[in-house]
Amino acid sequence: MWIELQLNNKKCAIGVVYRQYTLNFNVFSIDFLQLLIVLIMQIIYIIFVEININLLKYFNEKSVAYVDALHSLSCKVLLYKTTILTENAAMLI
Repeated sequence: MWIELQLNNKKCAIGVVYRQYTLNFNVFSIDFLQLLIVLIMQIIYIIFVEININLLKYFNEKSVAYVDALHSLSCKVLLYKTTILTENAAMLI
């Protein structure tokens, strides 16, 4: 879902992206990163993303590649604390 608006005479887009757990992460990340590249060239943007990958397992190959790609595009991951905490697990998704 996307909302486009004008902010100080500049285009701005605010979006929400959700990756279903069953969707192949590699397919999702390629498509999502291509979208970011297009957005960077055209407008100011803010995106809220739920990717269903546990970023606390940063040394997981998927997590490293995804976070590194975001950083290479000057994107910031804003959540670094546990979002799900149980007796048996801690996750940041």
